[in-house]
Amino acid sequence: MNDTNTPEPALKRWQRAVYGLPYLGYSIASLPVVAFVPAFYASERGLDIGAIGLILALTRITDVFTDPAVGWASDRLRTPIGRRKPVSLIGLPLLCISVWMLFVPAEQVGIWYVFVWSALLYFSFTLVDLPFKAFGAELSPRYDERAELAGWREALGLAGTAIGLCAAVYIALQGSGELGDQMYALALIAVVSTPILFAITFSILREPEIQEEEARVSSWSKTAKHIFKNGAFRLLIMASFLVLAAEFGSSALKALILEQVYDDKDIFPVLMLAELIVMVLATPSWLLFSKRYSKHQAIAIAALVGGVVSLLIPFVASSSLIVFCALSLVKAVCVGSFVVFFNGIAADVIDIDTARTGETKTGIYFALWGMVIKGAIAGGVLVATNLPALLGYQVVDGEVFNPSALLWVFGFLPGIAFILVCPIMLSWPLTRERQTRLRAAIDRRTLRRMNG
Repeated sequence: MNDTNTPEPALKRWQRAVYGLPYLGYSIASLPVVAFVPAFYASERGLDIGAIGLILALTRITDVFTDPAVGWASDRLRTPIGRRKPVSLIGLPLLCISVWMLFVPAEQVGIWYVFVWSALLYFSFTLVDLPFKAFGAELSPRYDERAELAGWREALGLAGTAIGLCAAVYIALQGSGELGDQMYALALIAVVSTPILFAITFSILREPEIQEEEARVSSWSKTAKHIFKNGAFRLLIMASFLVLAAEFGSSALKALILEQVYDDKDIFPVLMLAELIVMVLATPSWLLFSKRYSKHQAIAIAALVGGVVSLLIPFVASSSLIVFCALSLVKAVCVGSFVVFFNGIAADVIDIDTARTGETKTGIYFALWGMVIKGAIAGGVLVATNLPALLGYQVVDGEVFNPSALLWVFGFLPGIAFILVCPIMLSWPLTRERQTRLRAAIDRRTLRRMNG
């Protein structure tokens, strides 16, 4: 069923792809922060790994202040080229400088160097990414088209991450075991490609015009009341928190599992790359499913299958690396649904607020949702890395005791969380039909304002 009642013309398919282009470079910029920075500064710059982890965690605390501020400013900004593009464009130079300084440091640097440049990098991520996602949510009012826009963005982001991993693997295979060489290549690719890709997208796609009445934003207190009354937004927060906390938490154990359970740590980057590939390849099928049924049903199906598969892992994969990898790939297909459709339904949720208040608060909604996502990732990693010890896992003088505890946490944490997401999404109130009616109501109000 398509959205034929909305007056705005549909974006062409190539335009949807153009929207996702910047993520090819942007994802390469964000990849080393998690996968390379801690190990690089510990092994090649002699800094304490625990201190690096603490510093990276502390820099995320600033997001509590910067995310709402950037979202609020983006909603209120008025320029000839729109209100989203200028904020992203301001953030791009800071992003490129921070990437280079953090990924290609001098030989002698200290912990404060890591703190300053990682904090500036995370702030630049907020400046660039938050308005860009709000821009995508506003490009189309159509239910299925929003899913495709998010799908192109996330699929190209996964493709960019895969390109970055391939570049790192290629450099390693050339005989350089230095992480610094790999980070140099990733930084060079990201710094050159990201501004060019953003320039292409912003020059081709125009921001939709927002009426002055729609662009007005209430005070902080009224805005908070409106957001709290948005039941669909609360459900989105619950479901995405469960999924992201469980997925990122369990992922933090994967390298240890491959090394200590299966004695094959070298397969870790290969498995990561394979998971990214299947997520990208599965995206078109998920989009077709959502067009035939709905976005929330696609999430529910993925949560059920992913949950069952995760629960099976400790029972059927404890002695077989092949089975573990196969089940991990099936789970990755399911995670691909979450990546695409949570972003798609986030745009729909904002329509409820717009219909009720007459205001477009896309920036602040994405800012608050972004804070939940970051909190979920931090909390999930904290829980997942501490649970195995409660189940008897420990390492004493290099000897590993009860490594199977890692598998139990890896399987049961996402297994339980994913299955809990199923009833949340099956009770999702914002169907394709309701979203179409909301958009029609918003358009009628806009026409009355234009004629009145």
